[in-house]
This record gives sequence, C-alpha cells and structure tokens, in this order.
Amino acid sequence: MQIRKTLFMLGMLLGLCLPVAAKAQEEGAVKRPKVIEKSIAPLGQVTSRPRACTQMWCMEGYTLNLSASAWPHGYYQFKIIADENVYNCEGQLPLPTCGMPAVTCNDKAVQIGESGCALPPDAQSFHALTLSKIPENLVVSITGPTGAVTHESKLEKKCGFPNGEGCDPRPCCSAAESLYIEW
Repeated sequence: MQIRKTLFMLGMLLGLCLPVAAKAQEEGAVKRPKVIEKSIAPLGQVTSRPRACTQMWCMEGYTLNLSASAWPHGYYQFKIIADENVYNCEGQLPLPTCGMPAVTCNDKAVQIGESGCALPPDAQSFHALTLSKIPENLVVSITGPTGAVTHESKLEKKCGFPNGEGCDPRPCCSAAESLYIEW
C-alpha cells in the first residue's frame, strides 16, 4: 500500500497521475482534489500578474560612428551644427597618454571618442561623435591635417522600452549613423 501511495504522489508530481490515480481510485484510496483557484482567464480577459522588469537602459542620444583606413597625425577640428546649436571640438593625433583627453569641446553635450591610447600611434583614431540630444538636422564638418569632410543628415530617432512596455517611466530614444572617411 505504501508503494502505491508513493507512486501516486510521484505521478502527481510528474503529471502522470492518470493510470496510477485510476488504479488507486478503484481501491478507494484517492479523493478528488478541490479546485481552489482558477488559473486560466476566460477568453478575451487579461489576468493582472506582477511583471518582472529588468533594470537596463539604452544609449540615449545621437552617435556618429567614425572610421577610416588611417588617421593622419596632426591637428583636428570638429564643427557640429545640431539644429540651432553649434559645437566646436579640437584635438590631436597621436593621442596623449591614457587618461588624458586628446579632444576638448566647447560644450559637454558633445563628445569625441578617442581610441587606442595604449596602442602604437598609427593604430590610434577618433571612433565616434556623440550628442546627448538627438537633433532633427545635423551637419558635421571634420578638418584634419590632410583634408576635410562634411556629413549632413536629417535624423529620425528610434524609441523603445528596453525593459519592456510598462516597465520604464519613459521611452529611451537614440539615433546612430556611420561615416567612413578617406583622408
């Protein structure tokens, strides 16, 4: 009798209780369980369950990824016109020692990404330009020791909820482009 009860309990746990329950019911050892709570909502109704939300966020703002086959050594100027705002940055390659910025800008709303401070000078570069706010219209002019390039764009931001709809207090918005420069 103890073996049958153990098999019945094991079957209940594994969801295989029908053959064991039928046999036990024949012997009068099993009572039908009572339904305590309905777990399936009627068709067309939504159950309200607590949501598990992650705590991540996205990279907000605008990013212009920069790449070139080589970045000549010398002085660089970056002029950014973002809607009615004008930003100016200047810097130099090769980069100074790690921890020392190579580029200075007239506003904290813009940053120029530097790459390779621990690498040989020929492997160093400026890898991105970022703005904290996404403009609708953008003009970026980069002047280097061997030439200049201008990038114009009408931007469309993309917004989403990185932790799921209903988890974030507001949407996270960003826009990104890439610019290859042939110096």
